[in-house]
Amino acid sequence: EPLPSRVAACAARTACVSSASFLAPSQYLAPWSFAPDTTLTAHERLISELRDLEADISVQSASYVQARVPFSFAGQQEVDVMEFVLREDGLTLFRSQATGDGPSADPPFCWTPGCISGPRQRARLEALRDRLGW
Repeated sequence: EPLPSRVAACAARTACVSSASFLAPSQYLAPWSFAPDTTLTAHERLISELRDLEADISVQSASYVQARVPFSFAGQQEVDVMEFVLREDGLTLFRSQATGDGPSADPPFCWTPGCISGPRQRARLEALRDRLGW
C-alpha cells in the first residue's frame, strides 16, 4: 500500500490541526518550508526532533513520517498522532490529531494580539516548527 502524498483536513470541532484545513482557521497552519535544505536533511532533522519528544515513530519513509507523540497537559498525559509529508519542492504538509477523550473545543480567547486560538495541537506544532527552524 503506497504511503500518503498529502494529509487529510480535520473534522470540524475536533482536537486536530492540519495544513489541509484551510476552511477552518483555528485548525489550519500553513505548510512549512524547509528550503534550502534537501528533503533528506529535512527528514533527518524531523526524525531527530520527534525522538527528542519521545515519539513512537510508527511509519517512516523518505517522504512520509507518522508518529504518536506524548504530551503532558494539566497533569494529564495526552498523545497526538502526527503525520508529515516532505515534498520535493521544499514544503512539509502535516496533521496532528489528538487521541483519547481530551477536550475538543477551541480555547475561547487569546492573550497575544493577532493570534488565532485553536486546539492545543496548534501550539504543539508551532513549537515543533520553531525547534526545526522552519
